Amino acid sequence: MQIECFRAGTYLRFEFHDVPFEMVKNHDPCQPILVGGITVEEAKVGYMQVKLEPHSWHMKLLKSKDPIIVSVGWRRYQTRPIYMLEDCHGRNRVLKYTLEDMPCLATFWGPLAPAGTELAVVQSLADNKTAFRILAKASVQEFNHEMKMVKKRKRIGTPYKIFKKTALIKDMFTSDLEIANFKDAKIQTARGISGMVDKPAGKSLTRGLEGIAKCTFKHKIRKRDTIFMHVYEQVEVPRFFNPIMRGPEPPDRIWHGVVDTYERTRAIDLCVPANLESYYKTHINPFGTRDLEFYSRWPRLMVALRRATSEEDKLSIKRQIEDWKIARDERQRERELEAAAPRRQTVEQIRAVRFIEKRKETGKQSGLISEESLRHLTKGLIKEFRDYEKEKKRHLSL
Repeated sequence: MQIECFRAGTYLRFEFHDVPFEMVKNHDPCQPILVGGITVEEAKVGYMQVKLEPHSWHMKLLKSKDPIIVSVGWRRYQTRPIYMLEDCHGRNRVLKYTLEDMPCLATFWGPLAPAGTELAVVQSLADNKTAFRILAKASVQEFNHEMKMVKKRKRIGTPYKIFKKTALIKDMFTSDLEIANFKDAKIQTARGISGMVDKPAGKSLTRGLEGIAKCTFKHKIRKRDTIFMHVYEQVEVPRFFNPIMRGPEPPDRIWHGVVDTYERTRAIDLCVPANLESYYKTHINPFGTRDLEFYSRWPRLMVALRRATSEEDKLSIKRQIEDWKIARDERQRERELEAAAPRRQTVEQIRAVRFIEKRKETGKQSGLISEESLRHLTKGLIKEFRDYEKEKKRHLSL
């Protein structure tokens, strides 16, 4: 034995000294103590990329940067992964949620494991949290510390000065060096006029201001146009790693780590706070793009009528003015019909109704809110909504 050491299958006897009293008191014979070891490579910590497949019996999707518990090899720890998918151009695009019935890639910070190691993912160690505990299963792919993950974002700018098909755009860049990095990048207005970034504007045109780009468009843009540019920004993986250490604790005590917003609000019986930035939105002009295009014709017709020299041109412009007035009256009637028709409930109205119902339920349970105060709150919300509608109609009439 001194030469060959202990062979496989040999019975060993361990002696432990200075064992805490709680270890003996809370020991459960149904849960044996496992003794194992890890290699030198597994003792290191770094970024791990795995191929993750959501379990078919789990009812929800997984969200990026939400804490999960990973069981891999001898270790169990809590981490915050980022889910991604490789597109046709070879970029690793960040996913907000995992795909349904389709595997994706996940990257997180934690102890390294050999390639091909299988792992299981759970949300909590408690049995009474959900109907099915296993969130997903995955396998380790590789360790790539230089891997880049990108997220598609939109930069917004406004015209500073306009010279026919050339314009100076502000609020899109922060410095002239950044403009030079985005040279020949494609941009587009909300009306669909495309263009590209040329170079930083000179200080003589911008009065010494930086971050104003000189751009060229296919057609002349307007002062009220909004310019967009789609860019890919790099996303960093959170360096979060919380090992689960089961010490001398009672067997009925459940380990609790970092919880997400949903678990925190559900623990204190509150609604999940709604983040307006999480909703998918489109660029909406508050006055209506159709009305802006329509009413912008009137000053052009007046200028053309003053500059007309021949009688034929004046007669043609007067006919256009009459057609414009007829179209204006038709548009006014359409707005009146839209105002009289039943409107769809907006997100704010739905939240107000849910807020009233929630306060009503809690008031019945606790007895703090009376029917009179609830009626007063409802009248206040209705009055605010009517004032908002009147202000909107006033803007449309202008």
